[in-house]
Amino acid sequence: MKRLHIQLTAVLSGIILILSSALAYLGAITYAISALAAIIIFPAFIISIGLLLSASLKDGDIPFMGY
Repeated sequence: MKRLHIQLTAVLSGIILILSSALAYLGAITYAISALAAIIIFPAFIISIGLLLSASLKDGDIPFMGY
């Protein structure tokens, strides 16, 4: 994967987590839906952040990080 794709995954999953939390707080969605979104999106967020931290800034392979 390219570094840009990983950055986009991290940013989009972070935005989804923040939005689902805010919408649940405001009452727009139920807490169950917010929890379900967090359960599904949180692993993608953590893995993409881990890959970004372990990847070098040079053109090279991004190391494998298992789930």
